[in-house]
Amino acid sequence: TLSHSQVGESGAMAVGSALQHNTSLRNLDLSANPINDGGAIAIADALQHNASLQQLELTDSGIGDVGAAALFASLEHNTSLDEIDLRNCTVRSLGTEFLWTRRLTECKLDFEKLVWPPPSISISGRDATYLFLEAVKERSSPLPRSRVMLVGDSGSGKTTFRTALLFRGQAARATLQQLRVSIIQTIELRWT
Repeated sequence: TLSHSQVGESGAMAVGSALQHNTSLRNLDLSANPINDGGAIAIADALQHNASLQQLELTDSGIGDVGAAALFASLEHNTSLDEIDLRNCTVRSLGTEFLWTRRLTECKLDFEKLVWPPPSISISGRDATYLFLEAVKERSSPLPRSRVMLVGDSGSGKTTFRTALLFRGQAARATLQQLRVSIIQTIELRWT
């Protein structure tokens, strides 16, 4: 266990590099280490090539939405991982890559702290969250009936964000992913 070992982002990158070629490690505990999103992305990259790890403990590791999304997306290529624990992290928003956790035996996450999917859905747990995200993925969710007002300074990305929301497809998703962090920091979203 590397729990409480002050493993930071660079340490997590080293662990990821080793994990990529490891064939015997079954459990990895990096809880209570400040690995943040950068470290989570390195671990996620390694998981795509690892076929032995079964449990991944990342509790209280500073991982946010970007790192969690990378970890969830890596499950498309990883079939050995059974459990992942992201409790006490800063995950507040889930994308459709969360659907890859469906095959896991356990995915521990602070559902009550999520702001997306809406709390009325996410507090109902994993199954309700899967149903909602599946509907979003299939574009059959009630999202078009929602209204979003974007408020921000000139040049903060409001128009680009609106355009990406209106258009569907790979290019729109890439634009949204690039803008995600900067827009969240510069635009106040008000749901009406």
